[in-house]
Amino acid sequence: MLFRPSVALALVASAMALSMPAVLIPDAPYSVAAHIMEAVIECPFGIVGKKGGIVFLVHGTGSSGPQSWGSGPYVNLLPDMGAGYDVCYTSMPNFSTGDVQLSSEYVAYGVQYLAPKSATGRVSIIGHSQGAGVNPQHALTYWPSIQKLVSGYIALAADFHGTIEFSTESDNLQGATAANFQQASGSNFIKQQNSPLPGSGARALVPTTSIYTYEDDIVEPQIIDSTSILPGAGNHALQDLDVCGPTAVSEHFTLIVSPQAFGLAFTALEYGSPVDLSKFDKTYCTYTKDDMFFNTTADQGFASAVVADGVQNGNGETLKAEPLLQPYVCARGFATGKACGPAFAYQS
Repeated sequence: MLFRPSVALALVASAMALSMPAVLIPDAPYSVAAHIMEAVIECPFGIVGKKGGIVFLVHGTGSSGPQSWGSGPYVNLLPDMGAGYDVCYTSMPNFSTGDVQLSSEYVAYGVQYLAPKSATGRVSIIGHSQGAGVNPQHALTYWPSIQKLVSGYIALAADFHGTIEFSTESDNLQGATAANFQQASGSNFIKQQNSPLPGSGARALVPTTSIYTYEDDIVEPQIIDSTSILPGAGNHALQDLDVCGPTAVSEHFTLIVSPQAFGLAFTALEYGSPVDLSKFDKTYCTYTKDDMFFNTTADQGFASAVVADGVQNGNGETLKAEPLLQPYVCARGFATGKACGPAFAYQS
């Protein structure tokens, strides 16, 4: 049989492509020593080899791991539910009011550190606010080696597309923390995260479920063109008719102690992301039991985190402009020109 030259060349090229290894995107360099990032990872009940593996909790702006998660349902109930889960969290520098790119290093390292200790060899990430919408997605984008170590990513009140609450115009007039500048709709950080180029954070990079509330008064907008919607993920507002409907009540801060959000997150943990709503136990929608991990936490324990959010954001370093992006962002082509600056100084 004779082949035309063009066909023969195509076959040779195809064979070469199959024999060549895939191009690997290198991880961004860490600017923080491993022992520093390891020191702030806490697992309140230890790591005992629970069959469901490790759940890695990531807090939001103005809070810490213990403040956001320590007295709530994710730490205290998940170990004995379903397959059983070991639960750990991190506390990022300056209560996550500093540069999001630096905070995200703690998430990337946390995954690398915890995955080998997990019974499944992988971790599930659950995050809130900044710790849902930007830190994990940034880590997954620029440390792509961790993607295979993440079994699922559950985002609570995520600001994947920024928030108009931190509008760039008002921040420029009054000054703001680095994290607030970067989470503002239209910031250079949000633009690079949503770059149309392949491999950016504009889409789900691992199996992802995004859970949000129409009553969110911090991460906005929500009802129209929700900033919590991530293409490729399962995106669900508590008030959606196929979830709990319009009677579901939760705002931004209390979403992490909401029984409805917890039930949906647990379903995603047990059956995988994107969450299968047919497996969701809708008794969570009418949950009224006054127990210490939901109602009391919202009224007492979590109140401290809400107060800390206001205090730390108010006392954090105030900048007059958004921080420059790290060189590795421009190296990937997700930002260009003057948007990128020098690399962080190494912290040893």
